[in-house]
Amino acid sequence: MRELISKYGAYFIAFCLLIAVLVFYFHVKGGGGTPTTALAFYVDENNLKDETVKSATEIPPLNNKDGKPTLVQAVKRSCDPTGKNPYIAYLRKMTPESQAQLRAITDPTDLRAPQLMQSGMLVRSPTPGSEWVKAASPEGEKLIVVAPCPDGRLPITVFPRR
Repeated sequence: MRELISKYGAYFIAFCLLIAVLVFYFHVKGGGGTPTTALAFYVDENNLKDETVKSATEIPPLNNKDGKPTLVQAVKRSCDPTGKNPYIAYLRKMTPESQAQLRAITDPTDLRAPQLMQSGMLVRSPTPGSEWVKAASPEGEKLIVVAPCPDGRLPITVFPRR
């Protein structure tokens, strides 16, 4: 085995690097085929029953039907494996500064976007009157962490259906 590694090790490493580069390229570029847009739930932060479905690539808060920036993304979960009886686990939006910077990015391979998403994301409990906190803070992490269902299993994240 050592002979094989010493004789062909460089080729093996080069092959692995080539595969890694190709995987990264197709991940960044998109795998081809018909592109589909992921969907997400959005609610008015002042009225959680006012729900709509939009592209998950939107950068909340968005303007509601009255033109006010109160439409935020709702992350839903369900304790049912089929997604029945979903509940809002938490709400999320971006700080105004991060939202403006993210909207200014036109290149989908721009590596600043993940950093802006991480540093500028705010989260809030769906409980009326709860405060917005940084997602990367200890308070934010408590909201994002998946709490077990009453039966001990982890809930699934629910996405809108096409």
